[in-house]
Amino acid sequence: MFSNNHIYKTFFYKKSNTIKKSLFFICDDNYWYTNQKSFGSVFEIIAIELGVIDFNKLQNDETERIKLNILEQAKRLGNFMLNDYKNKYFKKGFKMKEFYRNNFFLTRDSALDFIHFIIRPLINLINNKHTYNWIRLENEKGVWREIKCDETISTRLDVVVDFKMGKKYIRL
Repeated sequence: MFSNNHIYKTFFYKKSNTIKKSLFFICDDNYWYTNQKSFGSVFEIIAIELGVIDFNKLQNDETERIKLNILEQAKRLGNFMLNDYKNKYFKKGFKMKEFYRNNFFLTRDSALDFIHFIIRPLINLINNKHTYNWIRLENEKGVWREIKCDETISTRLDVVVDFKMGKKYIRL
């Protein structure tokens, strides 16, 4: 699997003396900018570049088509997650480059956090090839799914118990 550091160096790292540009680039001391208009476009590029979906197998391999459907779901989920933490990732107050104002951007100090809490879980979701019914819980940030009775989960994951309904939920 891909480490946070690998993703950072691949998409955020300042490349010098190379033809290929990074997806995220620096124009000032405050933000990482992209030439993409939305998170969905940025996430598609990351997923494709990491080889999460093998487009050569789409015609003949059902699992690759499942992964493609999950990619579409992951883009929507990522937007929900980013909206919950917009003050963390999109702090205003710094002067932005006018030319990139309508493009997707992140604050400079949030890049590794963005990879760890947004990109990695979404990439893992695609790689797991399972479709889940993700929901928003009242008074909770992020997106959640119900835990099945016989399902085992890691102790490092966020879990919420709804005692009224008798259900347990896990955060993406």
